[in-house]
Amino acid sequence: MNLPKIDFRRYRLPFRSPLHTAHGLWTERTGLIVRLTDPEGRAGFGEVAPLADFGTETLAQAEAKLREIRKNGPFFPSPSELAATHPATASALAFAMEEARGVTTAPSTLPVAALLPGATDPVPALNHLAGRGFHHVKWKVGATDDKREQGWAADLLTRASELGVKVRLDANGGWTPDSARRWLDWLDATGQPGVLEFVEQPLPPASFDRMLELAASHKTLLALDESVAGLASLKSCEQRGWKGLVVIKPGLLGDLAGFRAWRDTSACGRVYSTVMESEIGLAATARLAAEDTPVRALGLGVRALLRLGPDLPEFEPATRALRDRFWESLE
Repeated sequence: MNLPKIDFRRYRLPFRSPLHTAHGLWTERTGLIVRLTDPEGRAGFGEVAPLADFGTETLAQAEAKLREIRKNGPFFPSPSELAATHPATASALAFAMEEARGVTTAPSTLPVAALLPGATDPVPALNHLAGRGFHHVKWKVGATDDKREQGWAADLLTRASELGVKVRLDANGGWTPDSARRWLDWLDATGQPGVLEFVEQPLPPASFDRMLELAASHKTLLALDESVAGLASLKSCEQRGWKGLVVIKPGLLGDLAGFRAWRDTSACGRVYSTVMESEIGLAATARLAAEDTPVRALGLGVRALLRLGPDLPEFEPATRALRDRFWESLE
């Protein structure tokens, strides 16, 4: 595709409050917004939001690659060629190209799973979110003592059952095999039927065979997240026997065409989720999720955390005018 103008700008979004995960404390999101403009003046946006814990390039590497592409323009490698080494950059370019070509349409509203604060009692936040109309929530576990978290989890599941809210637990690969088995044994025995949707990534990606064993030996549904950051890992995990859910992070896929081909033949259930992007990346994720059926509640409840605005029970992408203003606000 001949795109004579490639622009990109850095952004920094401090979190409203630190995010506690099994990987540690996260206080801000930094990334790049890419704008591609075709010869007719049509522009498309993409977002480079790397996650080193998921094996992507660093922000500095992404910026260097974009400088190289701009210097060697007007032709540049296809996103699929970049995906192996720069998946976040490749995703940004792919989404920007699709928008510039006019091949994307804004999705209708989609249900959202809100994020509960980690390393603390989540029930007060659950009560607040349920009162605002949320029917799905996610709580990150593995950030503090297991016994304390299980006590909070018991209260969370009981209260969620009373409120008619479904719960997702996300370990971010932070459990050991022993703690994962204890957690899943406990959830199988005490989890409220119909309340607990699934547990995300109980073990690190290197422990894939153990996760296969856990999935086969427990009633609680498991979902892979860190294990399936890109298209190659999605294909690999399915080929190695994974039949459960997979968490799709469109900002890290790289090869969108390849993903769509895999999606249309895969038997894995899919949950679409954020990598803590700005409105540019959130809109792109929603567009890709809207192509899929059925659509589980999206893991896009991060606007309030990123100070972008209030989270709503149904996701509506920011308008093009708002995204243009966000671009203009960057240096």
